[in-house]
Amino acid sequence: MIVDTQQFFIDTLRLIPFENATILIQSPHEEVLSVLDKMEFKEEGSAFKSIQLNRRNREIFIFEIVYNGIEEYMQSLEIRIGNTKVFEGYDGMEYGMFSKDFILPEDFKEEYTQKDMCMVSKDW
Repeated sequence: MIVDTQQFFIDTLRLIPFENATILIQSPHEEVLSVLDKMEFKEEGSAFKSIQLNRRNREIFIFEIVYNGIEEYMQSLEIRIGNTKVFEGYDGMEYGMFSKDFILPEDFKEEYTQKDMCMVSKDW
């Protein structure tokens, strides 16, 4: 059974267009590193791993979320489109913040703000 944090992460990944999207992950856990080995990634400084978001990588993420609860091992996650940050997720994807400029579907925003999982930044 999929829990709210898993569904939130899956729904978030499905909102992000593939063109020029990058996911930056911070996690010291071996479970995350083994998943990243299935994708091409690069180091971004000392703390983050960078993954290009494409159909294949999104499907790997969704599989790993559903069957292995990979989101629990992530300290933080950032999604960028080009050089623009559009999302930050925290503490195993228990909650996250979207850019004020990223257009969220009303049903998504309503569902996840009521669950205190989704916020919209006033600053970025």
